[in-house]
Amino acid sequence: MLEHEYLEEFGIHYIRAREPFDLEQVYRFLLNENGAIRPETMGKPALFDMRQVDVSRITASDIIRHMMKKSTLDESIRTAFVAYLVQGLPAQALVRMANTYAELMGLTSEDRGCITEDYNAAVRCLAEVVSLSDAETVALRERLLPRVLELFPHGTA
Repeated sequence: MLEHEYLEEFGIHYIRAREPFDLEQVYRFLLNENGAIRPETMGKPALFDMRQVDVSRITASDIIRHMMKKSTLDESIRTAFVAYLVQGLPAQALVRMANTYAELMGLTSEDRGCITEDYNAAVRCLAEVVSLSDAETVALRERLLPRVLELFPHGTA
């Protein structure tokens, strides 16, 4: 399941994945099948919070199939910068593998994203990409913080 909010004042999408989750949901989201995303915001940078997803079920074949589908999308969507917020080394490895496949398939460059377990690092990556000032970066961090703490209420974020 994917939850989405576009943060207009920062020009950034916030996407949170929860179980049940699969890559087909990501593809349908990118297609904007339900029309929930304003077309002019497609291709804008995103924070993709995957910390509540069990990535151990996702195989290399699933990733390749997803990349083949993704290759049909507009270049602005394929190359949008994404800060991946993940939980644990297996999730980091899986996302890195997916980004490597995307680069090898000519879909995007691996430098169009960052992968981290650190919420502050993810915010800094996005702030740099959209050229936020220090004050705006603090405001973005504070705006997203309730969503981050909702998943990890005991200070583990």
